[in-house]
Amino acid sequence: MRRKDKLSLYRKKRDFSVTPEPPGERPTPSGGGRYVIQRHAARRLHYDLRLEIDGVYKSWAVTRGPSLDPKDRRLAVEVEDHPIEYGTFEGTIPKGEYGGGTVMLWDRGLWIPEGNPAKAHKKGHIAFELRGERLHGGYSLVRMADRGEAKGRRVQHNWLLIKKNDRWAKPGRGDDAIANATSVKSGRTMREIAEAKGGARQSNRPAAKRVAANVSDRGGKRVKLSALVGPETATQGDPPPAGSDKSTVAGVKITHPTRVIDPATGTTKLDVARYYERVAKTLLMDMKDRPVTVVRNPGGITGQSFFQRHPQRTLAGRISTVKDPVDKEDLLCVRNIRDIVTLVQFGAIEIHPWQTHIEQLDKADRFILDLDPAPDVPFGAVTLAAKLVRKRLDEVGLKSIVKTTGGKGLHVIVPLRPAADWKTVKSFAKAIADGLARADPKVFITKASKAARKGRIYVDYLRNDRGSTAVGAYCVRARPDLPVAMPLDWRDLTERLRPADFNLRTAAKAALPKDWRAARKWRQGLDARKLKAVGLAEKQDGA
Repeated sequence: MRRKDKLSLYRKKRDFSVTPEPPGERPTPSGGGRYVIQRHAARRLHYDLRLEIDGVYKSWAVTRGPSLDPKDRRLAVEVEDHPIEYGTFEGTIPKGEYGGGTVMLWDRGLWIPEGNPAKAHKKGHIAFELRGERLHGGYSLVRMADRGEAKGRRVQHNWLLIKKNDRWAKPGRGDDAIANATSVKSGRTMREIAEAKGGARQSNRPAAKRVAANVSDRGGKRVKLSALVGPETATQGDPPPAGSDKSTVAGVKITHPTRVIDPATGTTKLDVARYYERVAKTLLMDMKDRPVTVVRNPGGITGQSFFQRHPQRTLAGRISTVKDPVDKEDLLCVRNIRDIVTLVQFGAIEIHPWQTHIEQLDKADRFILDLDPAPDVPFGAVTLAAKLVRKRLDEVGLKSIVKTTGGKGLHVIVPLRPAADWKTVKSFAKAIADGLARADPKVFITKASKAARKGRIYVDYLRNDRGSTAVGAYCVRARPDLPVAMPLDWRDLTERLRPADFNLRTAAKAALPKDWRAARKWRQGLDARKLKAVGLAEKQDGA
């Protein structure tokens, strides 16, 4: 079905000479894995969940909003497909129009489906992970039994939105998910958006005060903003508490420098900033001029965390950005030491770059095969598996490099000249992964299902879409002991290697490996011969 046909019902319901909603006429590349949740005060308040599938947003009206309690079953009524441009919409739909009322951009980020999302949607069970600015972790959408046509009218499918029982779940505290009632785009409340008549006017009140005015706990009592999003937002402009250090790293003032980020080691916010300052020179060899998504943990690794790829208002003018030509939004990017330390100052610990540079956002300059082992697979087996991946890449004429992930896995990375489009690169990575699983089915698997993964290593090729990310080299992970994603020479990848040896305290002393220095000069591409070698159509990659 063509994209235009998918949006015919969306357009039929709206008069675009009246409503400020986007008509959805601009072609948008598919496969970006984006999601948004919009808080919508129509006839009654609800939350619109939108998942990007095949070039449009599949959409559900979640009547009570998402929950963090795995026992909750939140009704999600499927509505018409929406255009990708709707993902940035915030404003007021006029009264009397379809969906009339105020719309807030409440959350946004990436969603990672288990398996093929289009097939899962058709089947009626979509399992996925959210990596957003507010929500994260596993969720499922399960379609309920239909009651049939109502006098020839279109069936409105009812689904259930269910939180998975993972480390992000909060049993008995499901509504904590919707405690924050401000926009991730503008920092405004629903009232302020409504008064601005679609966003023409911004509030003059400081963002922190606007947010704090709308935050309350389940009992209706006021709670401090710092308890939800961290003191960096709540205390902008306030003097530091008595006894705190005034520290500057790379020209950036670090507020609350003594805040403990990792209770297991006593590592502070200032320690994290100084680590990134020490490794910045080698880190920038890999990450400079790339758009990034960050994991922010304002209160440390035991507190709330969320993904962020767009700069909030308080970062305006303080950090480098690049305009995304697709959704016209600014993206965070890293260009220098100051950018890195500024991210730390605003609560970031992990930095996840795109697989491309800002000059050519529509062309990949590398692809990654993420080797993610089942819990029962020892790391020594993962190192041997990585060498099998390297051998397969060598067979098709591609050189590769390797790094730890800060966990039990490894990233095998193939640098490319920026000539191949995302579809070609992702298809190639998938073909390599599928070939590995066919050749060694007892070692490799390409299904994301954790139940099926027992004793094997999942080859994740899904990090090779436009906008998809993977943790960068030398970046700290928000986990106990603050492990680091460490670049390695292939000769150092032995069965005796322990990824836990690389952490914030030890990694700062390491130099960029020889393999990684050499890879900076490689100019390899996905030409017709390589495509044919993995079973893809013979076509040049544009180089």
